[in-house]
Amino acid sequence: MDNNNFNFTNCKWLWVNAARDEKYENIYTQYMDSFTITEEPQKIVLHISADSEYVAWVNGKLAGYGQYADFPEYKVYDSLDITSLVNDIGEKNTLCILTYHQGRSTSVYKRGLPGVIYGVEQDNSTVLYSSGNALCRISPDYMSGTLPLTTPQLSFVFEFDFNGYDNWNQEGYEYAMVGDMAWGKAYAYENTQKLFPRPIKKLELGDRIEPKIVAQGVYKYSAHAEPETTAAKMQFSYLSYRDAHVLYGDAPCTTLPKENGLVFKNNSGDDDGIYIVLDLHREESGVFEIDITAPEGTVINIGYGEHLDDLRVRSYVGTRNFSGKLTASGKRDQFTHYIKRFGCRYIQLYVEAKEFTLYYAGLRPTNYPIEYKGVFACSDSLHNKIYEISLRTLLLCMHEHYEDCPWREQALYAMDSRNQMLCGYYAFGEYDFARESIRLLGLSQRDDGFLELCAPAEIPITIPCFTLMWIVQLYEHILFTGDLDFAQEMWKHVEQIIRSVWIHSRGSDLVPPYYNDKYWNFYEWSDGLAGDRSLNNMRDKDNPLNFDAPLNAFYYLALRSAVQIAKNLADYTKDANYRDLEAWYDMMAAGVLNNFDKTFWDEEKEVYATYLINGEKHHYSELTNALALYAGLVPESKKEKVAHMLAHGKDLVPITISHSIFKYEALLSVSDEYGKYVFDEITDKWGYMLYNNATTFWETINGAWDFSNAGSLCHGWSAIPVIFYYKYVLGISPLTVGFTDYKFSPIPTPLYAAEGKIPSGKMDYHVSITPNGFKINKIKH
Repeated sequence: MDNNNFNFTNCKWLWVNAARDEKYENIYTQYMDSFTITEEPQKIVLHISADSEYVAWVNGKLAGYGQYADFPEYKVYDSLDITSLVNDIGEKNTLCILTYHQGRSTSVYKRGLPGVIYGVEQDNSTVLYSSGNALCRISPDYMSGTLPLTTPQLSFVFEFDFNGYDNWNQEGYEYAMVGDMAWGKAYAYENTQKLFPRPIKKLELGDRIEPKIVAQGVYKYSAHAEPETTAAKMQFSYLSYRDAHVLYGDAPCTTLPKENGLVFKNNSGDDDGIYIVLDLHREESGVFEIDITAPEGTVINIGYGEHLDDLRVRSYVGTRNFSGKLTASGKRDQFTHYIKRFGCRYIQLYVEAKEFTLYYAGLRPTNYPIEYKGVFACSDSLHNKIYEISLRTLLLCMHEHYEDCPWREQALYAMDSRNQMLCGYYAFGEYDFARESIRLLGLSQRDDGFLELCAPAEIPITIPCFTLMWIVQLYEHILFTGDLDFAQEMWKHVEQIIRSVWIHSRGSDLVPPYYNDKYWNFYEWSDGLAGDRSLNNMRDKDNPLNFDAPLNAFYYLALRSAVQIAKNLADYTKDANYRDLEAWYDMMAAGVLNNFDKTFWDEEKEVYATYLINGEKHHYSELTNALALYAGLVPESKKEKVAHMLAHGKDLVPITISHSIFKYEALLSVSDEYGKYVFDEITDKWGYMLYNNATTFWETINGAWDFSNAGSLCHGWSAIPVIFYYKYVLGISPLTVGFTDYKFSPIPTPLYAAEGKIPSGKMDYHVSITPNGFKINKIKH
């Protein structure tokens, strides 16, 4: 049996009605089918794909969940080993599938046709095809239709009514074809497209996290909560603390689960219910689970967040709703929400009842199965902790692809993921995951040549410099992996990007900014660099002297990367077209190099300006000067001046922690003497987060209060210290494509001693650094 080549030819896409082409949003549907086996199997596999999510059970036991983040035109299927779940030969096996169709494009999903397709394969023969024989219905327990969005980047909040749950996915269930919960025959649609096997590993569903109750009391809803969403009602309610022994008769900080449950009782008559705050001990990402008994009809409101800065969970931020809602059946209700992950440290329950019994509420982690092939340890305990928390940050931002954060967006960006990939190459020796994130971004290419801002997604705007950095991350991928077949596959996207930017330049060696509202001239989250539209209003669009230095630095980096990719593909394929493109891109890069300094250098300030607006220089930032130095756009005579200003100047707009990778690498490219400065900065900034109780690293140094109280406390792009520990402390980096040769250049740092292992595809490098010198051993695989 080859799970990577299942033939879906005879399988049909299933939906609940004859109008699959209509637009649906936020729809939960259920399917039921059956099969038998006629001989002792070696292996039985369920192959399945859905839009947008699925959960599958066989004979009442969970078989798997979690659709790969794909596109309508690039549908991916999972192959789930269900051998241990099937009944004996000749006995009926029941397959139950819950599907969720989001139906609205966001930063993590591009709208496709709803439905599910599946097949069950026993050894080398198919024993079940999805067909019109399956039963289906719209879920009577999950609420479908109009609900608030969690965030515009994610999806809708969920509501689940236990009174609508009839044990449909449990063994022994007997369905009805009439009544309120009636089933009907599924509508079957021909499958007209190729489905691709999942290219990366499935997430691992972990055991329950054991949270601690850190606060409890009673609450009353405010009459002024706007809008009337669950999250807003929780955010603006009045809270009144109660001692643990008064409310549930146990010691403070009780840990869940409790086998016999905690009985909560509230004897006051003026409030709306009981609230509980649960601490998961650290930032986590996983599926929400609860086990509770409450009076029939009791509403259980769920809020989640990363901190308690508001003296409660921040469930509502602007228009964002970090919430869910359950309605109790009056019996013991158990529920796991497999459809969407929570990213949080704290969970808050508002239970609209005077009495209930809580057995468990919390998360089951859903981590990507990673192997920590890299090793780093040093003489400084703070830097060891920074390394440890950086890895934790990376892990929580890896699911179906690299994602910016597990809480607010869970979205794949080229700029963010470039940082994450570099960290992952060193710390994990993980290449498949990075490759497929690069592929998703490539597949998102729009008609104008640019990539979508995120992938898979459909978003009204994109960021030009993020698209350019995708070319850089593609080159870095082949530098670490040597995967030139993949580079060849992605090459068409490289060509289209560069062609699009070249056309936009209208014959100029430098690229002007983008004026159309489809483009966001964003560079980083700092003053004057976040793509404020007012900049374009200042510009005379007919004046050719309008340029952004960061955009041109990113363009130069992309061109230099494209030159290297083309060169290696020419050597690999012997195709002369790559040589021609190599020469053309090299010429274009030379044009940027020849014009950058004279366009943006300010003689009086002795730094580079960020913007040329109608021929005049404006704005001075660390990012601009760091990019110029990092990209190699600074003449030799000015490098030390720029580096000195980056390290010691006071008048430049400071760089953010995510983009400080450019600043630090720029400084170290000028002189190893900046090693102390770089590692002192890492100590100060990442140490600051640790001393402020960070269990993962933040989006910006301002923490949760940034972005009008919507700052993320776990952001993958902030794990960059990992790169500096491996590349500069241990001193190893790839010198040639495929890591076939390496550069060993450890620099002096404040770290007294360090040792570690750097993985590569062909060998591991074991390095030891002490005051007496260094030692390196190479071990081939």
